[in-house]
Amino acid sequence: LALVSGFYFVQTYKRNFAWKDEFALFSSAVAESPQSAQMRTSLAQSYLQKGMPVEAERQYLEAIRVGWERNPADKEQIANAYGGLGGIYVGRGEYQKGLDAVETGLKIGNFEMKGSAYGIALLHLGRIDEGAQALYQYHQSNPNDEIALDALGVIALSRREYDKAVQYLQRAVKIVPDFGSARNNL
Repeated sequence: LALVSGFYFVQTYKRNFAWKDEFALFSSAVAESPQSAQMRTSLAQSYLQKGMPVEAERQYLEAIRVGWERNPADKEQIANAYGGLGGIYVGRGEYQKGLDAVETGLKIGNFEMKGSAYGIALLHLGRIDEGAQALYQYHQSNPNDEIALDALGVIALSRREYDKAVQYLQRAVKIVPDFGSARNNL
């Protein structure tokens, strides 16, 4: 009994380190289940939160690969991974590539929304009305997305709706106090 208890104590002790934070948890989960598109997508999101987009992109691409290898394919996670890639590409200024990634995700699976990357890509590609509409729709279900709020603030500024612009931008700064773009746009 002491031997069995000792074994479980050691296993529990080792596993506690995986629960330190989301990054550690999903890193551990991917190491244990490398064929899980869901764990790879979650790890990619953790990389993004740590400001590591190159690593996030690699995990999203792996999520797509392993998602297609499943039988049946894990279309939900594949679609989510394409949505995440779209955000990375838009963040790098690759607007057409970002738009293409999001649209690919929409065709493959049923992920909930296009996200702020879709609207921002449309704006930068000169499709202003479509981009604004996409951002307004996204904002309805994600009122605390600082990137969408910043973009909506810029749209309001361009339309000379200054009170509305200030509201969007102040809200973005309230959510993320050191968000430079929203601060500069104020």
